[in-house]
Amino acid sequence: MNIKIFTLIIVLFATSMSLSAQSSMTFIKGRDGQNNVLILLDSKAYPIDTLEGIQMRANYSYAFVRDTVSGYTETGTGTLEIGRNFTKYWDWKLFESDSLVRNGCVRSYSKVLDGAEVDQITLMEIFIHDLKSGKWACTGRVGTQDFLYEDEITDMVWEISDSVSLVAGYNAVMATCSFRGRDYTAWFTPDIPVSAGPWKFSGLPGLILSVRDADGYYDFSLKGIYSTAGSIYMTDWLYLKTKRDKYMEARNLMDTRPAVAKQRYWVNTDVEYQPSRKALKQNIPLGNEYIEKDL
Repeated sequence: MNIKIFTLIIVLFATSMSLSAQSSMTFIKGRDGQNNVLILLDSKAYPIDTLEGIQMRANYSYAFVRDTVSGYTETGTGTLEIGRNFTKYWDWKLFESDSLVRNGCVRSYSKVLDGAEVDQITLMEIFIHDLKSGKWACTGRVGTQDFLYEDEITDMVWEISDSVSLVAGYNAVMATCSFRGRDYTAWFTPDIPVSAGPWKFSGLPGLILSVRDADGYYDFSLKGIYSTAGSIYMTDWLYLKTKRDKYMEARNLMDTRPAVAKQRYWVNTDVEYQPSRKALKQNIPLGNEYIEKDL
């Protein structure tokens, strides 16, 4: 008999929180082999650094093969916010959840996030691209610790082909590149002259409409583009500033030894985490490499 996934929601109001308490969400999947999900919330929205207004939003469906043996595939939607000088890519659930906090609708979390799982790759990751400097501010969460690292991508070199097609209703041109261990084929449209795309993909003379690696493990496809109000911002969470390789080490620990990772990175919260001995010994083989294979 399958154990039903349940969601426990704890709302920690700002008046009862310590000054070091972390805002937003924490997702914990699995406890002693059970499919339990804990969603830890508070009603305090942390301050933000507003970068600029959004000119348009592009939503992408994604499919990531997490386990090449079983074929287990994660699917979801990511959203790309496009401004004049910045772009921001993050998971739609994270965007929607953050909006609920900032609009004072905390109780709606249970409807939006019921059954959510932490191991969706982009769920707690955000990628902000400064189009002028070329630098990226990348964030992610392991346990309850938010990480921040800077990335400067100079090795995504595209080769534009003569192939043209109609993709998502737009005239598109094919381009290929090798980037950090994977070979990609992308389709972009010169009709939208924005050098941006999902995840960290950029550098083409037009918006990237779809991109897929040669093995078919990582796939992004445009769902729609529309104008919208709002701003591109970076939340002032309690970041641990680090390097990309150190963040990936922490994330790998979370995927392979989750109880150990949560014990190590259980910070900035008033809720206690006490894993069992069985959970601490759990070692889960990583079924597939990460999208960046160079580390």
